[in-house]
Amino acid sequence: MQYNTLGYSDLKVSRLCMGTMNFSTQVDKSTTFEILDHAFDFGYDFFDTAEMYPVPTTRNKDIQGKPEEWLGEWLKTKPREKVVVATKVTGPSGMTYIPTRRVPPAPEGNTSLRYKEIISAAEGCLRRLNTDYIDLFQVHWPARYVGGLFGDMRYRPENEREPSADFSEVAAAMNDLIGCGKVRHWGVSNENAFGLARYDEVCRSNELFSPVSIQNDFSLMNRTFEPELAEACSPRNLDISLLVYGGLAGGALSGKYLKDKYAPGRHTEYPNFQPRYNHPLAQPAIARYIDLAESIGITGTELALSWMLTLPYVGSIITGASHPSQIREHSNAAYIKLDGETIDAIDAIQADHQNPCNWTMEYRP
Repeated sequence: MQYNTLGYSDLKVSRLCMGTMNFSTQVDKSTTFEILDHAFDFGYDFFDTAEMYPVPTTRNKDIQGKPEEWLGEWLKTKPREKVVVATKVTGPSGMTYIPTRRVPPAPEGNTSLRYKEIISAAEGCLRRLNTDYIDLFQVHWPARYVGGLFGDMRYRPENEREPSADFSEVAAAMNDLIGCGKVRHWGVSNENAFGLARYDEVCRSNELFSPVSIQNDFSLMNRTFEPELAEACSPRNLDISLLVYGGLAGGALSGKYLKDKYAPGRHTEYPNFQPRYNHPLAQPAIARYIDLAESIGITGTELALSWMLTLPYVGSIITGASHPSQIREHSNAAYIKLDGETIDAIDAIQADHQNPCNWTMEYRP
């Protein structure tokens, strides 16, 4: 396993991170513990979750928070200092049941990123994780409207709205959580260069701790992190590490859905969840990446992960698993060195199929 330090922080983490969003929906409790043990044995020391998990959220009202609870139970079987735990506070949403499970509980209502909500969300996460501190506490998505996300490439001014909290309020809440020892560092997710610049301005002006990471959708199918966000996150600029999610396009980059569109997995079980990853626009690009991988004797999964591991701004890649056996294939990527010819071939495919997962909103009914 390879390890990285996140941004300017002292958090040294494995470059592959175990994601938990399918625990208690696709994965039962006993299998969850097997997956977590297997990942730890393969050198993973970084585990990512969120207060709103599991997904899809349309089914999780009664089990919201289970992945944190199960991770917390497992955490007690390991030395706490050997595990880096990341979780998230839910941004503005209509998941009205979430406030009722925070500490102290609040009445049902839409979530926001107001100061008190961030604090109570952190307390709820700490209780479910059964730990005294969170290593990395992340804003799941911004308080304002952000364009270009979730298969929609455009920024749409008609969707602008009053933010549920401003940048200074979010940063102040995170700073206070760090100051009292309940959080070590904080990060953002589904954010853009404008948001990072505003956080940097606010934190510098008020001498607050600034974010050390950004968790965004990134893969062979979605390279929109390049170049603006990559420049913003460079060590010589904001010094923020990318935590990749969606790196395997929900398993589509394994190629299994090309061979059998009804293959067991997320896109079969939940066809309306993250359809951008397994959309007709994506299929030709996936087929070419699979052909390239097979031509050099590796799998599509290994190609996708090993390519991202060549990128200096990638701090860690979050991958999920539905079976412990998948951990070995994911870990193999850390030992694969792609040559220049393969990198050029990847770029040629991108030139022909530019970020297909980010145009799918245009073609949804």
